[in-house]
Amino acid sequence: MTRRATPARAALLALATCVASCLYADNPYYCEGLPNNFCQPAAPGACTSSAQCGGATPVCDVEDTGVCVPCTTADDAACGDATPVCGDDHTCRGCRAHAECATAACLPEGRCGNAAEVAYVTEGASDAGLCTQAVPCATVARALTTGRPFLKLAGTLTESLTIEGGRQVTLLAAPDARLTGGGGGALITVRDTGTSLAIFDLALTDAPNNTAGYGVIVPAGSGAPSVTLSRVTISNCPAGGISLGAGALTLSRSTLSNNRGGGLAISGVDTTFVVHNNMIVYNGRALGAQPSSVGGVAISSNTAGSSFERNTVAFNESDGLTFRGGVSCNAPRVAAAGNLLFHNVEPDGTGSTRSEASTQRNTQSACAFGDSAAIASDLTNLGFASPLIAPLDFHLTSSSPPAVRDAGGACTGVDFDGEPRPYGAGCDLGADELQPSTGSTSISTLRAPR
Repeated sequence: MTRRATPARAALLALATCVASCLYADNPYYCEGLPNNFCQPAAPGACTSSAQCGGATPVCDVEDTGVCVPCTTADDAACGDATPVCGDDHTCRGCRAHAECATAACLPEGRCGNAAEVAYVTEGASDAGLCTQAVPCATVARALTTGRPFLKLAGTLTESLTIEGGRQVTLLAAPDARLTGGGGGALITVRDTGTSLAIFDLALTDAPNNTAGYGVIVPAGSGAPSVTLSRVTISNCPAGGISLGAGALTLSRSTLSNNRGGGLAISGVDTTFVVHNNMIVYNGRALGAQPSSVGGVAISSNTAGSSFERNTVAFNESDGLTFRGGVSCNAPRVAAAGNLLFHNVEPDGTGSTRSEASTQRNTQSACAFGDSAAIASDLTNLGFASPLIAPLDFHLTSSSPPAVRDAGGACTGVDFDGEPRPYGAGCDLGADELQPSTGSTSISTLRAPR
């Protein structure tokens, strides 16, 4: 028997229809054609447009997750000066490369530089230019006259610089930017108390071929300037890579190579330094000439708080008369843990060379070497990626022995490549922390043994 619809039942049916078709039509989960025109509710924060978002998550990630997020690569308006870039995780972060900034100048603290603070120098430009991004100038010397604190360098620039008089300058380098031998002295001279120079990613090469031809020098008695070098390459400088006779030096994730006068020399009574995670290789060697006084590293400044840690010092040579072929460090207040010293040599008086472990660092050294290791050269396979054949590469590999891997004890921070330490039971010795999931990167500025 067919049940007749009473007036009351008909009214209820009409109300239900109205709720389904009218009320839900304004609901974000309204789906016409599905039962009751109602979709399964999505996760909290679900959206189809940014109009549905707000607060700390103002952008709808329409192309990917369909939820409200802080930013997307298509909409990073919410990212501020300190964190100008939207990362892959849809959160704002600091810039990591110049290409991430419209001004092509990513500053060390992770913000994008602005036109008022960055001067631009490009090979082949004109010094009649304004040193702007659109109209760069041709020399660093011209850019310094603008008074802007950041200088962005591109191409190969041939000149020598002196930073002095309390100037505070940061040099930023485009990929493959290079400063090479101009004038008669060091590529860069820094002096005077209050002066500060920071350099990031620049190659300093081929200083003038004379006794003043250093890569970077802070002369003795020149006050107390500060120098910061990060991801810098200094190579082929006849007098030496770096000479610090006063002031303060921070050297990290950099390469000193093929500098005939030695890699790094630090002296001075009040000189301070932090030298971590660097490759110091093939210094003090000259084809057809005697090795230099300094091989890899010579440290005589004994200032509390200074440190020389987790560096790879290999294939350097000194004359053995004053300093060792690898590291000479006679400074009891200097921390020198985690270094890897290998195949650094000195003449033995017969025209040949010696490199036994006892001569790879100063036998009178008083530095706190801790778990640093000086490994004799008869262990020919230390597991470096390519220590003898160009392009030379002093990253560790899976064949590196237990004497190197996990042998450096506890440590924190990052290695030569910016990868976290430790990876494994302990830190690896030297500048590189082996990361099995990543490949090695060659040190392209190095030359094969001569």
